[in-house]
Amino acid sequence: MDTFERVEERPHPEGARTVADLVAAAQGSERITYRRTAEPQNPSRYYSAKQMGDYVYVPDFLNRPDTLDQPRPKRKTFHHKSVDSIGPIRIQFRDYGNRRLAPFYSGWSSSMYLVSDALLNVLRRFDPDGFESALPRLSDADGEEMHGYTVVMPTRVIDAVDIMRTTVVVERHTRAPEIGPSYTLVRYESGPDFRDDVVAPTFVEEYRPGWYWRLEIVRAVVHAGIRGLYFAHPYKRGAANEIRLPAEGDVRHPNDW
Repeated sequence: MDTFERVEERPHPEGARTVADLVAAAQGSERITYRRTAEPQNPSRYYSAKQMGDYVYVPDFLNRPDTLDQPRPKRKTFHHKSVDSIGPIRIQFRDYGNRRLAPFYSGWSSSMYLVSDALLNVLRRFDPDGFESALPRLSDADGEEMHGYTVVMPTRVIDAVDIMRTTVVVERHTRAPEIGPSYTLVRYESGPDFRDDVVAPTFVEEYRPGWYWRLEIVRAVVHAGIRGLYFAHPYKRGAANEIRLPAEGDVRHPNDW
């Protein structure tokens, strides 16, 4: 475990506006906490799309490549690797018994999602340029061909966090070349809040996993009658801050839409 030369709280650097500005200010091996100076927005304009907990199994990605070869959007520290670069994607649904298929699946420890046709139609209507897609070879547990889903990878990456409404922790790990490369980690205490000038329909945050959708898209998903997924508030924690769209037969809560 690395030993940091400095672990401290600091005021925001003069002129800093983005998390990248805070990362650039780190020197040597140090952990810096930048405390928020304003309250986050509630409700948020963006929610991250999630696989509903009632659908706990992820379809098997039979020919998933190794981590370094998996598709990914372009970030500051990673080059873009397209969905098409890995060739045909083979996905097999396990035997769900009485479980139903959901419209949205995340998993495989990757940047890709499995999205139903109906949900994809909503995304294309609001944000046709925000993701790449590929038709997978789908099969059921018996190997029979299936249809109705597309593999999607969001490609719009934004350094979107409002550093005045979010507590940002920057960890700079400086190492000698013979030990390994130097790198920086960023985390947001209690989650991020986003800048008011971020207006994209959907995006991936530069320093945090997840795919964020504007609230209008969430409402359109509800209007289209698509159920069986939920949306997590980026800052607050707990069921009261989630938007759940339970399908028929799912466990319901008072705050479900």
